[in-house]
Amino acid sequence: MYFLGKLAADIVRLIGGVIDDEGVTVSVADTDGRVAASGDPRRTGTADCAARLAAAQNLSELEIRYDGEFEGALEGIAIPASVRGETAAVTLLSGPPAKVRRYAGIVKKMTEILILESVLSEETDMELRARTRFLNEWIHGAPRMPLGVLINKGLQFNIDITSPRRLMLVSVIPRDSGADAARLQRAVDAAEKKIHESLLRHEEGSLVFRSENHLVCLLPSASDEKMLSVAVRLKAGAEKAEEVTLAVGIDAPAGDWRQMPAAFSCAEKALGACLRSPSRQPRLYESLNMEIFESELSDMTKLEFIRRIFRGCSPDEIAEYAAMLEAYYDCEGSVTKAAGRLLIHKNTLQYRLKKLAERTGYDPRSIKYSSLYYNAVHFYRDLGNIL
Repeated sequence: MYFLGKLAADIVRLIGGVIDDEGVTVSVADTDGRVAASGDPRRTGTADCAARLAAAQNLSELEIRYDGEFEGALEGIAIPASVRGETAAVTLLSGPPAKVRRYAGIVKKMTEILILESVLSEETDMELRARTRFLNEWIHGAPRMPLGVLINKGLQFNIDITSPRRLMLVSVIPRDSGADAARLQRAVDAAEKKIHESLLRHEEGSLVFRSENHLVCLLPSASDEKMLSVAVRLKAGAEKAEEVTLAVGIDAPAGDWRQMPAAFSCAEKALGACLRSPSRQPRLYESLNMEIFESELSDMTKLEFIRRIFRGCSPDEIAEYAAMLEAYYDCEGSVTKAAGRLLIHKNTLQYRLKKLAERTGYDPRSIKYSSLYYNAVHFYRDLGNIL
């Protein structure tokens, strides 16, 4: 038996709109004769024996000559609808049989088309869910199964998992956090759809699917430069079209399809570094340094390190110094360039760097201490700028 659910109400609404006759009431019942939806709300949930009989005997239609001729039935006709050779539902047209019979053909056809569309859509969704579940099992390395079984399972979904691939993780972040949840979700969904369509259009052989809160993008094997180029293009396109920001992490070239779980782990670390960066520019795993082991340290350890390096500084001062040092080190120690980025005079920046050295005992301009500040700033960003 088909589960009609909301579809029954849709059938009633659409057929009622086509007939548009006040003297005709449209109802839809399942093959057991239970009325799932009706233009007369009082009928919904009731039992109609005419509908059950028409379905059980596989009739083309059943005339109900008067109210109560069959228990729970009203004057009119019962029209079974078949999908793939099986009765799926019964449409009930209540009214004088001579009047409603002229609608029987179109009602039967519309009902069958609507149910078939629903069945096909559900089958597509089920296949997509199964495909996504398989891809997640593959990239996460669970459950463990013989390689031959894994390969054959992929082929069932027309996926050759042995083809060399690179992995990219994408996180879509709404810009307007104050907007209502429905609006934010629409923006995220639209951006993810755009990413999916762009990859399938421009990167032949790509696979795109969700894993928890991220989009996993598997591209045909490519260089780091190519992967960055794709990431930058996706980011620019999505951020231009929707009120979102894209963060992207890219794996290290593995060259072996068996190492996909390791590739996912690398991309995840690169994504984490991207999310912590104010610029949110795509990050390659190969470009990471101390971020690789950041995730192994507890928040308390990071917090203690920050306080030791910026000893004597208030949380607000640490925030200002972190922004200053980030610009300074991004500009490779160029005071002129860093001052320009911070929109201050270079003498002001020199003064602040000197003041920080005096307060902490660690001169940020010295190679000896620069790594301490570099790590402290990264830990600070990792903790969400909150002390």
